[in-house]
Amino acid sequence: MRATILPFVCLSAMSISPSYCQSRSLPISLLPRGSAKLSAFCPKGWEVENKISCDLNRDNKNDVVLQLVTSSTEKQKEEGATQYRALAVMFGDGHDNYTLADYADKLLLCTTCGGQLGADVELEKSLASFTVSQTGGGGVDGFGYIFTFAYSPSKKFVISKAEFSNDSDRAGNVGKTIALNFQDHPTIRTTITGGKRNKVTTRAITPRNIFMRDIDLAKLPECFKGYPIQ
Repeated sequence: MRATILPFVCLSAMSISPSYCQSRSLPISLLPRGSAKLSAFCPKGWEVENKISCDLNRDNKNDVVLQLVTSSTEKQKEEGATQYRALAVMFGDGHDNYTLADYADKLLLCTTCGGQLGADVELEKSLASFTVSQTGGGGVDGFGYIFTFAYSPSKKFVISKAEFSNDSDRAGNVGKTIALNFQDHPTIRTTITGGKRNKVTTRAITPRNIFMRDIDLAKLPECFKGYPIQ
């Protein structure tokens, strides 16, 4: 089955939303519906770019987060061909079999979506959660996203923390960072750097579930509606 082709979308790299041109998604129909070996969750036309293992649902069994990227030849990579990314989370049964827990096909920047310097995507694990960090930019400008996901009673992964950064002058340390914390005492913290001193403001917010599967980097203000992330 061929991957679905989505409309081509690009936003300005000068705002919290960068130049985002992800146009190829990973249809959920390509992923196993039941228990399967881990290799089955990397369908034809895709390859594993990164992988982390941790216990995400607190059942003392190993779970896996796969960062997938569309397949490309070495020559195509050297020539700067675009590769599209997707994220898949699998729960393990302790016997090397896994079931799909959640996935996201608009969360990750493609390899050429980050501007002049391309896009860098990293995965990190922590206690019962995992973090996706993305950075990009060009020249003196740069941007970054840090999303931490936790398993919720709704049996989906939701944002527990999110950080949006935009550097208009990295050499001069001029920029803006907005951090949302939905844990314990939910707050939004805005930090503006540049000039004689940093300006930091913090206020309480009302938390709500923002599901990993629903996050679309091309529509971040809509995904985080109600929170001033720009």
